[in-house]
Amino acid sequence: MAKKKVKTKGKNINVHVKIEQKSKKGDTLKYTLIALAVIVFIGVVAFADNNFGPLTSIFGGKAKVIDKVVAIVNGENIYESEVLLQYQGLAQQYGSKITKELVLNQTIIERILLQEAKKGGISVSDTEINSFVEESLTTSGTTLDAFKLSLKTQNMTFEQVTERVKIGLVLEKFFKQDQFKIEIPEEEIKGFYEDKKNLLGNTTYEEAKEQISTYLESQRQTEVMQSYITNVRQGANVQILEKVE
Repeated sequence: MAKKKVKTKGKNINVHVKIEQKSKKGDTLKYTLIALAVIVFIGVVAFADNNFGPLTSIFGGKAKVIDKVVAIVNGENIYESEVLLQYQGLAQQYGSKITKELVLNQTIIERILLQEAKKGGISVSDTEINSFVEESLTTSGTTLDAFKLSLKTQNMTFEQVTERVKIGLVLEKFFKQDQFKIEIPEEEIKGFYEDKKNLLGNTTYEEAKEQISTYLESQRQTEVMQSYITNVRQGANVQILEKVE
């Protein structure tokens, strides 16, 4: 059992949520990588809140300068260098559980989603990208010059960062489309409250309602997104040509 802490009007509500332990080797890790591929924008926002440290580590480091095509996704090439760039940072954060094969699969999913976003006419402007970067720097208390210097020490360019921000913002817009919107019926919220009532202390339904709804919406949206990813991945023309070295 894991605890889900919900804040309502200064109160902390501990809601026990059962987490299914998957027995198949690598399932949990694959789920994590799918989440990383799909909700890139969440990672980008989190990076900004931590002085961009994780951002530079995830996409920093020396990638091999080898433009070997390792996969083709609906006619678009994926190069070994871009996979290695992400692999180095992910391996640094998650250790030996991260493999180049899994990162390649993540990159393939990301590319498919970007193609779907393009079909739907979804794009972001330079102004949106710059505004996001500026706001993130302000929030983190870091100057642009200091950030660029930090990137330089980790063998990364500012252009690489803005490209990742662009991807994140495009996917954020993509998953805000109506097809991914979730509304939780009032009776389901009440049912959840009644089921966990003994854990909520003196918290009233009205106090807990909004946070419970947000929690259930997030849970349901994850399921919808996973289902969507599975479908578009199965329908995509993907050729894996080379092993990432």
